[in-house]
Amino acid sequence: MGISVTVRKKLWGKSGGRCSMCKTVLFEEVRDSSRASGNLGEEAHICGELPGSARYDSKMSEQLRNGEDNLILLCPTDHTKIDKNETEYTVERLKYVKKTHEQFVQDAIREEIPNITYAELEVTIGYLIHNTG
Repeated sequence: MGISVTVRKKLWGKSGGRCSMCKTVLFEEVRDSSRASGNLGEEAHICGELPGSARYDSKMSEQLRNGEDNLILLCPTDHTKIDKNETEYTVERLKYVKKTHEQFVQDAIREEIPNITYAELEVTIGYLIHNTG
């Protein structure tokens, strides 16, 4: 089954495209033709995806395991760090990190909305109309 497109979009949107731990932007847009833009983010499972993985819960269904509540957006460094230290990075701690990061993103958006100009909004809407399917 894996992670659905809908869940991926929600995870990236609620995380603001940033690592939930260090706040690093996880998408690099390159304007140089010698390199491609890149997605640096990793959709990490809070309770591990496979038996033997960090924080794996055998009682959890595959749907819940790959659901929005069990995923956290991380940079590769933080993903490795949390999976190598299950004692420090418990399920409860990771859920708290995810919740506070998503609130941070929501607050930042709410704070900036009054500063958006009509011209910026027009460009954004035009982009969305022509680049989403």
